[in-house]
Amino acid sequence: LASQELVAGLGLATVGLDRAGVGSDGVVGVFDPALVEGLEAAGRVRARVDALVVTLALEADRRGLPEAVGMGLVDWVRVRCPWLSTGEAAQLRAVVAAAGQHWGAPVVQAVVDGRTGLARAGRVAGTLSRVTPGLDPDQAEAYAGIAVEAACDPGIG
Repeated sequence: LASQELVAGLGLATVGLDRAGVGSDGVVGVFDPALVEGLEAAGRVRARVDALVVTLALEADRRGLPEAVGMGLVDWVRVRCPWLSTGEAAQLRAVVAAAGQHWGAPVVQAVVDGRTGLARAGRVAGTLSRVTPGLDPDQAEAYAGIAVEAACDPGIG
């Protein structure tokens, strides 16, 4: 079953991350290229975790799971993902909300594809939700495309 594979895969990833953990004493013996490679690998894992969190939160929201227990999405996710700050959970909520807008698919897809992080996508989604009501649908979609591409460019702050 997909649910069993999801849980088993995440469990295996946790074991791998635990085994790869290096205490502060062990870092001294790691050469510079390995530090860089390790940091880059951790970044790839983080991007996949962000994608998974967005995908699962989107589905939970569609199914009404937070409301079923009398919670908003931010609080519901924070109970399950305590490492997320309230601000990060609010950015997640903005991305999830964007999925329901005609211009929102590229915002969600950029995170799912690992082209941008949750924080940048959340800022884009929040901005677009304020700006797009004054635009016609084609303009909103064009603006969303530009904003998402900017969020995916690490050279743009």
